[in-house]
Amino acid sequence: MNKLNCSKCSEIKCCCKKGKRGKRGHTGKNGTNGTNGKNGTNGTNGILGSAEFYTLSSANDTITINAGENIPFINDGPILGPFITRIDNSTFTLGPIGIYQVSFNIATSGESNPHQIGILLNSTIQPNTVKRTLNAGSSNIIGSNLIQTTEINSIVSLNNLSTTLFKFAYYDIGGPNAIASNITITYLQLP
Repeated sequence: MNKLNCSKCSEIKCCCKKGKRGKRGHTGKNGTNGTNGKNGTNGTNGILGSAEFYTLSSANDTITINAGENIPFINDGPILGPFITRIDNSTFTLGPIGIYQVSFNIATSGESNPHQIGILLNSTIQPNTVKRTLNAGSSNIIGSNLIQTTEINSIVSLNNLSTTLFKFAYYDIGGPNAIASNITITYLQLP
């Protein structure tokens, strides 16, 4: 019998009366679950540690940074975790190997030459971190860079790369104790 024929009269063009539609049948059982997909890649870690160090501006205590000297950060700000520690007023230890963000702001006083500073990692200048003033005079030098350590307990500092000295600027706007220099070091990622 051809599938197009009526099942009662076997005719292709059927004139038979159709009956009422029957009740809907029961829903069948759910099929078995498929296999789980592969796990995705791990997300990036959050901040693993952070530390801030700073120096306050004071008319009674002018600080001079000679050419080739590290910039001092005399006071401790908030410190998160044990990974970033102070060695002295201008150098810090980065404990684990990894990627760190170093952000800084240095207020320089009005001298006759432009100033240039950069980050030293284990006494080696990191070329991507060199910042300078465009003109002589008072200004802020601001930077934020990523550095990657390749050995544990690496030493980091911010250095006056200029051939001349500069002084921290003293700002007496709204009272004493404005920030003359600050550096924030953040441990971002394991290698």
